[in-house]
Amino acid sequence: MKFYFPGCDGDDEEEMLFIQRKHKNGVTKFFRHRPGYLGDRNEPDRDLHNYVELKIKQRFDESLSSGEFPVQYYIVEKCPDSSTCKLKSSLKCKGEPKPVLKTLNLRRLYDTCSIEKGADKYIADLLLTNSQDETVKPIFLEVFVTHKCTEEKIASGYPIIEIKIIQKEDADNAIV
Repeated sequence: MKFYFPGCDGDDEEEMLFIQRKHKNGVTKFFRHRPGYLGDRNEPDRDLHNYVELKIKQRFDESLSSGEFPVQYYIVEKCPDSSTCKLKSSLKCKGEPKPVLKTLNLRRLYDTCSIEKGADKYIADLLLTNSQDETVKPIFLEVFVTHKCTEEKIASGYPIIEIKIIQKEDADNAIV
């Protein structure tokens, strides 16, 4: 049996390690290069990072027919009238902020998804753009496996959605 590894164009099994990474949801199994094989590209979770980028791009490309590429996120809402509300006791409301799940369909604004593409001096893990309307600002989808997005990139003014990945299967779930 022959293995091919995304991101390295290699097929040398002898230079690969089988990794079982334990986490709170179980165990993730994947391959990575042996230490030193790729020099600077040999980050501990780079293979997982590359897999997630490819999987999200695939999901975006496949969403063309449905017109739906939902991203879910939480915001904290607090009732502005909680201190004076006359229904507070009958509704058993404590007036505390509550997380509310919101959904944004990125397909309504964006029609292209590119892996590791730049906008100005910044490189996005996944760059979503609108090829029909240049006034729509590109959005960066950043995959967070081992390190978060840099403060400089956050301050760039580009909209950024950071996607935290703990295991390979996270790429199959909705983006939250």
